Amino acid sequence: MKGQGEKKRQARNERNLTTNDPPFPFASLRSLGIMSKLLKDASLKGTVLGHACDTVGDAVEFAKSLGVVEESDERMLVYGEHKDCVVKPRRGVASEGVFKCGTLQDVAEASGAVIGSRQFGDEDINVDCLVQEYVEGVEIAVDTVSRNGETKVSETFLWTE
Repeated sequence: MKGQGEKKRQARNERNLTTNDPPFPFASLRSLGIMSKLLKDASLKGTVLGHACDTVGDAVEFAKSLGVVEESDERMLVYGEHKDCVVKPRRGVASEGVFKCGTLQDVAEASGAVIGSRQFGDEDINVDCLVQEYVEGVEIAVDTVSRNGETKVSETFLWTE
């Protein structure tokens, strides 16, 4: 059975409609290393380390490489020996399905909740999840629109939650 995303792509192809697909393979979105290079090539700065993980085990291993620990205790919180990470779907909106994780158990639970869940606005299933380092600071969302390969910033939002 085809997911909604695949049906949309097939309909566009059958009708010879132009799209705003990026000039690089979508598979590169799975690797934030490749994405960071694309940002650098475009004179933009990537700020977050992360990786697309196909399994809960992969998510836990990558989180461990970021410095997320088995269990946090008061000493780790006071002396900064503890790192958090973010687990989220590759495709989403706002904070829907986004988890801030302080322990590897949190990462296992969050990645298990994301992998196999429905993608936002589609019938397709999330086959993986993104695990990213958590960066302290102000969250800003940037909305863009594209037409004929030209992208413009339409709005910026400062999240205050």
